[in-house]
Amino acid sequence: MVPQSSRIKHIFLSIKYLVIIIALLSALFPACADKGFVKKVQASEMKEGAVIEGETKAGDEAVERTSDYWFERGSSYEKEARFKEAKDAFKEAVKLDPDFAQAHYHLGLAYRELGDMNFALRAFEEAKRINPDLEEVHYSLGLVNMEMGLDQAAIQAFKDVLRINPGNADAHYKIGKVYLGQHSKKEAKLAFVEATNIRPDFAEAHYELGSIYIMFNDIDSAFDEYRLLIDLDRKLAYKLFNQIYK
Repeated sequence: MVPQSSRIKHIFLSIKYLVIIIALLSALFPACADKGFVKKVQASEMKEGAVIEGETKAGDEAVERTSDYWFERGSSYEKEARFKEAKDAFKEAVKLDPDFAQAHYHLGLAYRELGDMNFALRAFEEAKRINPDLEEVHYSLGLVNMEMGLDQAAIQAFKDVLRINPGNADAHYKIGKVYLGQHSKKEAKLAFVEATNIRPDFAEAHYELGSIYIMFNDIDSAFDEYRLLIDLDRKLAYKLFNQIYK
């Protein structure tokens, strides 16, 4: 027979092992349940996120199909001087709405900033075709034609500006610059006089006018322009003074 003390010892050991097993199982099952729950939550979140992302993407795609969206986007890029991105955005705008004059105009501005004068010219011409009364389009056409050495086209563009707005001093000034480049001093003088009549504080026009008076050997009139420039732009005043007394 097994001694009573040995039998009691075995019973205590069995109870001890049972307690350990129960403790392990208690720790194991909640953990499994928690992991399963976490996986379900993660799966649910992923599903909801995918739905939201899909809805947002669909919404963006719907917005991107409008020319106004691309125009506003291009305008934002333009303000940040990101002209390549602006060009791409304005191209999308005119693709969706070929009669969007302002989009063609701003596309031309972007091309000009990027140095693509031929494309700028085409964009401005298209804007002019759609809306012939946009003053800024004619002015930009004048600038591009000047930069390309197309003098007569430039003069005509600036005259179109004056047809819309006779008080545009900058257009008179640019016409004067084109004539001056052609050595047409009389026509240039008249244009600069008009510019200074409209805007008496137009320092650059006063300087060019003073330079032309020197060409005509009209030193008194040149000196009058110098005196005006003293209060407007001292740097230009001294530059003209040096021409008078060189």
